[in-house]
Amino acid sequence: MVASTLALAASLLASPAAAARAQFVVAPGWPRPAVHGDVIPGAGDAVTVTDGENVVAFTMDGRRRWTAGRNPQCGNCEPVIPALRADGSIGPIGFDASPWAVDRRGRLVEACLGVVRADGTCISVAYRRVDEQTVPESLGFHTESGLRATRNGTILWEYFEPDFLSFLPSVGIDTVTTDGAGNVYAGFPAGVDRTGAAVRSRLISVTPGGAFRWRREGSGGFPAAGSPGGVLT
Repeated sequence: MVASTLALAASLLASPAAAARAQFVVAPGWPRPAVHGDVIPGAGDAVTVTDGENVVAFTMDGRRRWTAGRNPQCGNCEPVIPALRADGSIGPIGFDASPWAVDRRGRLVEACLGVVRADGTCISVAYRRVDEQTVPESLGFHTESGLRATRNGTILWEYFEPDFLSFLPSVGIDTVTTDGAGNVYAGFPAGVDRTGAAVRSRLISVTPGGAFRWRREGSGGFPAAGSPGGVLT
């Protein structure tokens, strides 16, 4: 664990002149020793900092609330971006090959590489091996691509794009989002159909329960963020 100092700054706006100078002071109870990493909001009044192997949570007055850690055991991997989720958890943490997460109490939980709803439901891109009896031999290592919703290890629903195969899973955390109504959006790079013919990339949407809504082929983009009435790409 690499230690650093975490400080919480509060602005002093006692007068217009002070505001113009944008002066800051360290809040009472700070600074505090912490791991060297990303500082992100926590559930309730917490602030958390993580270096990919450890997470430390503090109250806003500088008291340490809890710590958690896990050895990611990853070699040449890409780091993931941790964030506060709708259910109060923090994740994903670590690397794309072995991500982890913690709940609002600091207990280790399964990471979600997608969207987390307030009830803990994880909606993420899903892949499943294609039935080799239904495709040419050259497509035996391809996968069907779609979406899956899970909660507490139980699959709630799945949706897979018809006649659309990918050679390798290549869609990560930033390719799934939801809008204000709970509709789900995901993007997929170009793939092939079950004959091996090339098919264009696509942006798809399903309902909160996983029923197909629409697809836009050849979009070339991935959903960047949800909005109250749709999605930004």
